[in-house]
Amino acid sequence: MNSIQRLMATLQGEPVDRRLFTALFSLYGAGLIHAPLPRYFENPALYASGQAAAMETFHPDILFGPFLMVLYGEIFGSAARYFDDNAPNLHRPAIASIDEIGTLVQPDIDSHPRIVYLRESQRRLIEAHGSETPVAAVMLSPVDMPIMIIGLDKWMETILFDEDGVKRMLDVTIPLFFNLANALFKDGVTTIVLPTAFLTPALASREIVERFTSPVLKAVFAEAAGPLVMHHVGGPFLKNLDLFAGLPNVIGYVLDSRDDLSAAREVIGPESLLFSGPEGPTLNRQTHDQVQSECVSMLDERHGDSRFVLTSTGADIAMDTPKEAILAMRKAVELECHGDES
Repeated sequence: MNSIQRLMATLQGEPVDRRLFTALFSLYGAGLIHAPLPRYFENPALYASGQAAAMETFHPDILFGPFLMVLYGEIFGSAARYFDDNAPNLHRPAIASIDEIGTLVQPDIDSHPRIVYLRESQRRLIEAHGSETPVAAVMLSPVDMPIMIIGLDKWMETILFDEDGVKRMLDVTIPLFFNLANALFKDGVTTIVLPTAFLTPALASREIVERFTSPVLKAVFAEAAGPLVMHHVGGPFLKNLDLFAGLPNVIGYVLDSRDDLSAAREVIGPESLLFSGPEGPTLNRQTHDQVQSECVSMLDERHGDSRFVLTSTGADIAMDTPKEAILAMRKAVELECHGDES
């Protein structure tokens, strides 16, 4: 089976030759081809080359477009700080207060340089690998884009105390989400993964998720043009999971390695994909044997769960992670496969 066949069978609960395995190589690909990160995150050809190197080295079942959250601020004029060995972060928000929303200009998704980079990177992946391997885009949801436009503190303050300000901001981010998500699906991405900070217990209380995040996403996702996957961002997801399980067009959930996966399966039901695995940012601190042991234990625990997918979790795999630590993840699914055959 190729990876697309394996994914389709997994979605339908049909037998597969082995379990799906993937990992986030957005950052790691730059290290594989020795590309300077500022150039890598502005040049689609370099990004595609980095992912090709990841494919050749690790043979994941899903490739990902750029995991570049600051891009959603850069689109509106935010400044990002780029580093030599880590993902960029927000340096200066596009606006300093909610009163400046009127200065934001809705981007042209066919010509804005940062959007062109994002789309062209994924088009190159699809052209090179898409006949056999699914390509997933990574986007921010409309409720999380404002973090990169106005800053986390100001956006949280707006959510808590300024209902009109929330509406005005969403009037900017919801159209961008629709326009860009629909364009990405037309470009050929298989799914869109959404790291949604305002669903995670570390940031959002159950009251915020129930009152604000979940209703907005329910309305927006109902109009999505393709399948979506919710991502835990970087902390446990389970505590709030019941408040957004079953959102329209959501086919899967990426949970933290510390979440109780059996409890999560009870919440999301038997037909959704459930993703989890070792934390990508800390793989560089573990040996091959430690990673393999963690993955084998997780796969043993999920043995009867045909829609479980082994993946790295959290943010990017650190650039100094030994290849052997990542290969240990793939080895774990191969060992599970051979165990089933015996």
